[in-house]
Amino acid sequence: DTVVKYHCNERVRRGSELDLVRMTLHKLKVRSGADVFIHSDAPPGSGLGSSSTMAVAVTGLVRHWQRQAWTPYDVAQRAYRIEREDLGIKGGMQDQYAAAFGGFNYIEFHGDAVVVNPLRIQLDVLNELQYRLVLCYTGRTRLSANILSRQIQSVKDARPDVMAALDRLAAVLTAPDPRAPTSRDVRQAAVVAWANATFGAETFASVVTSQGGTIILDWA
Repeated sequence: DTVVKYHCNERVRRGSELDLVRMTLHKLKVRSGADVFIHSDAPPGSGLGSSSTMAVAVTGLVRHWQRQAWTPYDVAQRAYRIEREDLGIKGGMQDQYAAAFGGFNYIEFHGDAVVVNPLRIQLDVLNELQYRLVLCYTGRTRLSANILSRQIQSVKDARPDVMAALDRLAAVLTAPDPRAPTSRDVRQAAVVAWANATFGAETFASVVTSQGGTIILDWA
């Protein structure tokens, strides 16, 4: 467990203990004293978007406490700005919107505009997903921002292996209608997930774990 005590006007620096929580409270102008308790089953660096989810959770907490009329869009955007701009942690904004809205969504990004379309998933599809998905902890963690920095630089450098991996990833992102998934699309989703994982593995060997002859793609 980590316990941090600090003054509300104290400057927050990236890399300090619980910097994301502290920056969120600072930027949302929490000026009075408060005890904040946070628990997560997913460790930092698990690749599950836990940091963005924490920023959204704390933002939602402040929203409720201050009785702010923020929509899930507002919560996600505030959490995004705090994590990406104020703290300078590299990454996208899909994690913040996924955490703020919850459930299954088809999220469209058009520049600065974001549209979240809730999906009505049929019961047989949910059952298929639960039957086929396994979440396990490999015991390893990593900072996704470091991986993203290397990926971005590789694209800028137009590395042939990276560009080829991106082409293969784009080729599988062709579901007939992502707004109306069926049980058949579960298999297509597995293809997309595998292509996404192998893109990371092909471009950065450090994200692959080999245990007992089994290759585990656990990149963040």
